[in-house]
Amino acid sequence: YTSAVPTHRVGYHHRTALPPAARGATMPDAGKNVPAYGAVEINEGESLITQTELPDVHVPAAAPSARGPIRLLAYTVCTLGFVALGASYGSKESSAQYAKDHMSEESAVYAATPSSSESSESTKATESSSGIVNSVQREFTHLTSDKAASDETRGLYDVLQKISGEQRFLFGHQNDNYLGQYFMDKDGSKHVSDVYNGTGSYPAVFGFDFTDIIVKQRNFTEHVKFAYSQGGVIEFDWLASNPATADSCDDWTGSCEKDVDKNGCSGIAKGYGDVWDTWAGWLDEIAVVLKEFKHDDGTDIPVIFRFLHETSGRWYWWGDGSNSTGGKVCPMEDYIEVWNQTHHYMHNYHDLHNLLWLYAPSDPKSKYKSSFEQRYPGDHVVDLVGFDQYDSVGWYNETILSSCETVTNFSTAHGKVPVIAESGVIDGIQDVWDDKWFYRDYAKKLMEDKYCSKLAYALSWENAHPDQYWVPLPNDRTFEGFIEMYESDYSIFADDKKWQKYASEYGYNSGL
Repeated sequence: YTSAVPTHRVGYHHRTALPPAARGATMPDAGKNVPAYGAVEINEGESLITQTELPDVHVPAAAPSARGPIRLLAYTVCTLGFVALGASYGSKESSAQYAKDHMSEESAVYAATPSSSESSESTKATESSSGIVNSVQREFTHLTSDKAASDETRGLYDVLQKISGEQRFLFGHQNDNYLGQYFMDKDGSKHVSDVYNGTGSYPAVFGFDFTDIIVKQRNFTEHVKFAYSQGGVIEFDWLASNPATADSCDDWTGSCEKDVDKNGCSGIAKGYGDVWDTWAGWLDEIAVVLKEFKHDDGTDIPVIFRFLHETSGRWYWWGDGSNSTGGKVCPMEDYIEVWNQTHHYMHNYHDLHNLLWLYAPSDPKSKYKSSFEQRYPGDHVVDLVGFDQYDSVGWYNETILSSCETVTNFSTAHGKVPVIAESGVIDGIQDVWDDKWFYRDYAKKLMEDKYCSKLAYALSWENAHPDQYWVPLPNDRTFEGFIEMYESDYSIFADDKKWQKYASEYGYNSGL
């Protein structure tokens, strides 16, 4: 779909999935003008109204079954205070006429319609009870924060939504084909992996860090292309240096992202000046790299950007901590503006359309106010919502399950894909004595919990060396449980046939 809302305006998009309890419910006030909310989704008697109040909207009595679902999409534009509403019946003309007849002149109206091929697919799907759910899900989950996202990027978003409803999760590993207990592959030519060494499969999610590229001058192009060729999903975080103190920081010490003496966020939020210029320069480098991640046919490989993660913590310059004078290191208004400025810069200035944006606070259960009431950047600039969580073996299950509940509830309410962005036992699993830990206390506990079972993926941290690792090798104590997890129905690795079938059907990595 396309929106008439000017792209330079700041807007909010609100969408939420239909919970099972609401299925089959009758739409209240059908045919009347009622107080509208963030979104209304109707299909064959199913309905949902989310709880963000907007100006009145006319509620249709029913969806013409031959046309597929009716969609009423609402955008609040905070800088103007108006609402853009669209109703799609299957043709742009009928949608526009419906909007003209039933929506106020104060509203900016747009009409959206699928392509002829999508309309045909939707019509066919309504003829099959099994196809309706897939049709609706695929149509509604194409709401990425970048409205010009490539088809494959949208396909990745869709298939992750699909997996989140499967009671299975994609297993991910940070730096999987770059670092291992006994190797470092600087150019990506060796295709080695500790996950592969133990299982014969690669992880379904490969995590990397842009800092290794910008600061340490690593080239991950071959790593990314190989990971993608195996059926993997690519995620990048960025332990960015503080741009306000970059000139005096020794990047190789690894402390630059924890330099909280000066407020770097305010300088970026301004959008001009020395701090912004430094920040934009780093973004330019990242943009160049992203444009190198291509298929053999020249199209861009989609990347999940875990941007400014763990903001609810106090250890990074973009976090919710205080400096030596007692002031906020990065006030919440500045953090949100940094996110929005960066999102706009990458998509509009660099014309990049292969990014999905992952918001991942730390310990979101105990830091809910900071994570979601104060520092959440907005639905319009976020695609996935996850969390970073570490704890001791004894406390790990309790903290991870409570964080799952918090994040999956928020993700469902805001129409986002829930994930574990980064997690593990503090300081590695080399000291874990339970040889069944990975299956019994990790995969099974996650997937048999009603909240964690909605996760699309979970990423374990890197294997740095034999004395500190998060994925075991065959001779390590926890390997038995890792293999049991690998062989179970709970986990998905890159070569999983069902995963590859889903990915291809939804338009991600269709060459598998």
